[in-house]
Amino acid sequence: ILSRGDLAAVVARRGGRTLRVVDVGMPANVDGAGVDGIDYEGIDRLAADHRHRIAVDEAASVVEIRSAETHARVVNSALTPLIRRLRDKADHAVEEELARAFRRLDLDADERAAVEQMARTLANRLMHDPLLYLSSHPQAIATSDTARNILGIPEH
Repeated sequence: ILSRGDLAAVVARRGGRTLRVVDVGMPANVDGAGVDGIDYEGIDRLAADHRHRIAVDEAASVVEIRSAETHARVVNSALTPLIRRLRDKADHAVEEELARAFRRLDLDADERAAVEQMARTLANRLMHDPLLYLSSHPQAIATSDTARNILGIPEH
């Protein structure tokens, strides 16, 4: 256990430079209260600082999550018409191609269902990345005109 006298002697030898003492003992192992030149950190203060840092980290995490959610809502609401038109364009293309294929093929109900499922699944797989980009990418609004042009979606 370090006494005030011990600490005062150490501070005197340091030529007036502040001595930082971190005491993690319970009960305290340092009696540095009131000694000039001592920057004392006890276990209670360290624990409070740690709890504060955890609270700040948790708050920052909540802010980051809420910010991302808000951004996603803004992007989704602004781009919903474009996303809907793109989805409609894909659905229309699937319907046209299925009708064209079914006119040429003699399929029973199970075979028709399998071909329809394959066509819809293929369209969904091809649309996944563009729709994901439009619904969640930070630059989606800024690049929506480019995306619209690339995907052949009229602006109206």
